[in-house]
Amino acid sequence: MKTVVLVLSTHSPSFVPLIETIKGTWAAVRVEGVDVLFYYGGDRLAIQGRDLYLPVADDLPNAGRRTLACFEHLLDTVDFDLIFRTNCSTYIDLPNLRRYVEEHAEPSRFYAGKGAFVDGIDFATGTGYFLSRDLVDLVVSRREDWDHSYLDDVALAKLLRSHGIERRPVPRVVYERARDVRKVDVSQFHFRCKTAPTGSPSRAGDVAVMLRVHEAFERARSHSSTEARSARNRAASLAGRAFHRLTRLQ
Repeated sequence: MKTVVLVLSTHSPSFVPLIETIKGTWAAVRVEGVDVLFYYGGDRLAIQGRDLYLPVADDLPNAGRRTLACFEHLLDTVDFDLIFRTNCSTYIDLPNLRRYVEEHAEPSRFYAGKGAFVDGIDFATGTGYFLSRDLVDLVVSRREDWDHSYLDDVALAKLLRSHGIERRPVPRVVYERARDVRKVDVSQFHFRCKTAPTGSPSRAGDVAVMLRVHEAFERARSHSSTEARSARNRAASLAGRAFHRLTRLQ
């Protein structure tokens, strides 16, 4: 199934280094049948490479409206079977994601992700959820039922539940500190790399975790000591650029 990975993005300065890190690590890996799209708020509809700008406010309270606008744009312009929506504090291994899709995804009524509960609503958290195309279409067609008093991931689940769609579980690894990234399970595809509360002015810890996870995957897929050293050097270079950007923001 053709899959589009959507990254909920923002122009907020503290997130810019994270987005740059994603673009230089996991999103830089080309996988057949998997595309990556970063979507932002803005003052008009525009596309620049893999960046989609939508005429919706770029802040967290409008993440639901931004996501609905992105869904509508995809339905109108992109041939896809499945989306995987993630955010800026998450590392996705695209080859493993494709393998997971091949083994577990279904072409219709497929809503899946790591779960949580709010007000009795079982929802797939915004770090990563799958939606089959028919459900993307359902959500857009019933957008007036979207409850914007909830954050976007909860509102999505509430709308889907009203149509008899229940969440299916998907595995996820969570890292809250860089020093916890020791032995990475490189059979997984979904890694939450959030070390600071939402709204924190610095995401340096998230960047550090993401780079360590990426280095582990590059080591695992390297076929020689030379390639392993090159992987470490690439990770170090990315880390240097990201932390320089973070230092300038502080």
